[in-house]
Amino acid sequence: TKGDRRLHRAALGALPFELTASQKGAIEEIAADMAKPERMIRLLQGDVGSGKTLVAFLAMLIAVEAGAQAALMAPTELLARQHYATIAPLADATGVRLALLTGRDGQKQKKETMRGLAAGQIDLVVGTHALVQDEVAFADLALAVVDEQHRFGVHQRMALSSKGQAVDLLVMTATPIPRTLMLAAYGDLDVSKLTEKPAGRLPIDTRTLPLERIGEVAEGVGRMIATGARVYWVCPLIEESEEIDLANVEERFGLLSARFPGRVGLLHGRLKGAERETTMAAFADGRLSILVATTVIEVGVDVPAATVMVIEHAERFGLAQLHQLRGRVGRGAGKSSCLLLYAQPLGET
Repeated sequence: TKGDRRLHRAALGALPFELTASQKGAIEEIAADMAKPERMIRLLQGDVGSGKTLVAFLAMLIAVEAGAQAALMAPTELLARQHYATIAPLADATGVRLALLTGRDGQKQKKETMRGLAAGQIDLVVGTHALVQDEVAFADLALAVVDEQHRFGVHQRMALSSKGQAVDLLVMTATPIPRTLMLAAYGDLDVSKLTEKPAGRLPIDTRTLPLERIGEVAEGVGRMIATGARVYWVCPLIEESEEIDLANVEERFGLLSARFPGRVGLLHGRLKGAERETTMAAFADGRLSILVATTVIEVGVDVPAATVMVIEHAERFGLAQLHQLRGRVGRGAGKSSCLLLYAQPLGET
């Protein structure tokens, strides 16, 4: 698959900023692989907020320039919609036909999207694993992008790439994977790394506090939201019990709502997709100032205006999870902070 870069140039022209050096490097590596007769199997690894979706979109454009199609598969509906929201304005600017396919689309909508894909009228599609259903067929799929790969089994990855002839595969992850693990998990995969954050992002001020000081934290949050700040408040994780997780998040939501009436939203996995989206949208546009959530917000949520992340019982989360959660702030120009609340006494680890 070889592109002539015309769409690529149009997309870059539509961006309000320059690509980082590693984004440029990654695109070149991907383009070189896609031009080869063998299939590409490449991993794009970049920290939270380093601009992977954009690199994926530019790679997808190469497929379109070559007269073929590309698909991006994300593990959750929330993530798929976010990727779609990132890509849509650029697709408009380049005149590329983009569609979204998730399990929640109405039947009519779904049929229409599937017709468009089979007929080749849709160039790019973003979706959840709804994309790998048997009835989804492509006119000519040349590139499959799979996000947060560890959430999908190998069969799903293969199912998407078997929808075309020798489909190139780009796998994206924000979790840094050690080389040894990489070979074990991915075989001989080529890796592109995004090492810088986009320009203008400040380091995130991270602090640890004992849970006893939660009252002070709530006061501090009150002062922050008075200045228009937006805050994520993540409730503890109890692996064994979703029931306790829910009780925790609902109790925290009740307490914060009593303190800041009308300013607090609630997000957890049991809510219907539509409710979650309404809440996310209200938080994104500032109608809500605080979002109390379970770890459903860990991956891919993008609200640049959010600058404070409070994590209760941080000692119960894994390092990769804390890293992902912290990556939800520090995405805009404002100074961000992350408060890790822990229960005493803390062990050595």
